[in-house]
Amino acid sequence: MTADVAQQAETIASNSAAEGKGTRRRRIFAVLNAQAGTLLHHGGDALADRLRDDLRAAHDLIDFRLAEPKEMQAAMEAAFGSDAEVVLVGGGDGTLQHAAGMAIESDKILGILPLGTLNILARDLQIPLDLQGAAAVLAGGAVRRIDVADVGGELCLLKAMAGRLSATIRLREIQRKHLRALAWLKMGWYALRSLVRRPGTRFRLTIDEAEMEVRAAVLMVSLNRFRGRLEHPFARDRLDGGRLVVYGLSAKATRRHGREKFVAARDEGLLDRFILAEGERITLETKRSHIHLSVDGELRLFPSPVEIRILPMALQVLMPEDGPAG
Repeated sequence: MTADVAQQAETIASNSAAEGKGTRRRRIFAVLNAQAGTLLHHGGDALADRLRDDLRAAHDLIDFRLAEPKEMQAAMEAAFGSDAEVVLVGGGDGTLQHAAGMAIESDKILGILPLGTLNILARDLQIPLDLQGAAAVLAGGAVRRIDVADVGGELCLLKAMAGRLSATIRLREIQRKHLRALAWLKMGWYALRSLVRRPGTRFRLTIDEAEMEVRAAVLMVSLNRFRGRLEHPFARDRLDGGRLVVYGLSAKATRRHGREKFVAARDEGLLDRFILAEGERITLETKRSHIHLSVDGELRLFPSPVEIRILPMALQVLMPEDGPAG
């Protein structure tokens, strides 16, 4: 995340106030990834045409672009540079992360059309995962502000992870970049190394003014607490709490808390037992010169130490009137 975006986010957060209901007509610019699997699977152009008609009926639709992946950047720049009040973006979590930074920088409202595989943020915002259902809800939705985070200069909307799960992300990167046979060989090597290596990584954490050390197989920093229910353990009830929450999962805890424990704790906060600390600013350090972090599912390499800080209520989003934030 650029310094300009971070500064804009802090300005917005310091001046944020409750937003009004979304029943009035708004000026909207919509950008959809034409190759998104969800769109192609449910009718492609025909579905996009229905969505365009629905948006035009509810709002002042100034533009609607069905863009190829290589055209998405230019289309989003046009949208966030326009006089639209709301920019609706249809794509995966990576596309939405980029769009969120542009929304903060331009001080526009971001509307999310869930076209990705996981659609984690859309789920957190309680936006229906079918495209027309999402458009219908957003047409009468409200504008709310939610937290984002700065992870070593990168914008984060959900969570950052280090340890074994970041190694899993590296396997996915291998699949993307290498031939299939070579990918399987490299995946096997990573899996074998994961089995024989020492259990967990030693992390040094500074949370606000407190310091701690921990050895964990997985270290996760979430923007506010996870709900911790069995059906959706990583969903969040509150998106504007202004807190970073550190979860640590050690190799011993992984073995001890097996499936039967998770089922038995169905009505409890399953992940609460793994909370190490909470704060507004966290510094993460290891003995290595660099740290692999998965930021919203995308692998990044940061110099150690890396600073993570919450930017409270910095992003304006369009969401259902009875959504979780606020």
